[in-house]
Amino acid sequence: MKNKWVWFLWTVAYAAAFTANLGYFWWSWDVGALQVLASTLYLAVCVLLFYRKRKNVFCMRWAVRLSVLTVAAGVLGLLVRVGGPEVSFLMLPALLLAGAFVTPLYGLLGFFPDFDLCYAAAAALGAAWFLWALYLKRSITRKNLT
Repeated sequence: MKNKWVWFLWTVAYAAAFTANLGYFWWSWDVGALQVLASTLYLAVCVLLFYRKRKNVFCMRWAVRLSVLTVAAGVLGLLVRVGGPEVSFLMLPALLLAGAFVTPLYGLLGFFPDFDLCYAAAAALGAAWFLWALYLKRSITRKNLT
């Protein structure tokens, strides 16, 4: 029962951050305290969930996959923003990935002056998450083998 509450909390935090930041993603509304708070709470819940599930191999596999998608969303978003017409073919994958993985983090724009730094921050957060999850996943697998 305990585990279901953790996932429920993450789902609520994701939905709240996504909803609060959706207007900024599509219509470039000003980032306010609500967006910053929603993104901060979403990141806090992600860290809490990651910490609580760090010894579960199944969850670590998903953490690695989701972190790779977060990195890809940040990198593709950044490439589309700064790459010009040469990378316009990446627009659809960038929109889809950024829509799912970066939209909840748009509250970070309260700390950064523009989208480019927000996408770079999302990619950096995803990369840190990936490296840490990969390290934990390997250490858990090694412990299970011995």
